Amino acid sequence: MYTKDTRTEGPLPDGRGEAFPGGRPVAGPEGGGRSDACREPVPDRRAGAGTEDGSRSDGRAEVIRQAKKKALKLLEFSDRTERKLREKLEEAGFPAPAVDEAVEYVRSFHYLDDRRFAESYIRGHFGRKSRKEILEALKEKGVSTEDAEAAAETFEWDDAGTVRALFERKYGLKDPGDPKLYEKAFRYFAGKGFSYQDIKHGIGEALRDSGDSVNS
Repeated sequence: MYTKDTRTEGPLPDGRGEAFPGGRPVAGPEGGGRSDACREPVPDRRAGAGTEDGSRSDGRAEVIRQAKKKALKLLEFSDRTERKLREKLEEAGFPAPAVDEAVEYVRSFHYLDDRRFAESYIRGHFGRKSRKEILEALKEKGVSTEDAEAAAETFEWDDAGTVRALFERKYGLKDPGDPKLYEKAFRYFAGKGFSYQDIKHGIGEALRDSGDSVNS
């Protein structure tokens, strides 16, 4: 019978037994045996192992590993939407299966979250752009309407107040009675997605403040 594997270096105390490639015991002069602790790896007999198919499988695994590493690097300093992350990985030359694996990998750690991205983007542009312009920008970046609207609902919007603040910053204390100034400003804000009522109210408030300041 074979001697139990003791996982020790060197021969057994009685000198019986020899190491066998793969760590399998072999009978010694008196039927003893052992497994060598520094065993050579047992050949992998799984389908495709050591074959051209196995090499291709290893190659695919490495590509996926590199795609995951690239995805983490892209998200290291700033949030991205899933669509933008996919575009970046595709631009880097990764095939679709590797891109899919990388996206699911970073999502599993909550590194990829379109709703969170939308909230962060709104916070960064709040008070400087209209609600409509911000939502359109999020759509272009690949954020779904559902995620964008849900994120927008967490903010208290005042587009008229934004118009007023931007008007004062852009046009200052110019002649409040100049109709050309009003028309020019109205076109500007309309192009930024502000509604007619918000523009009218915001500019009106700014012009009144401007007139009061000039007359005081």
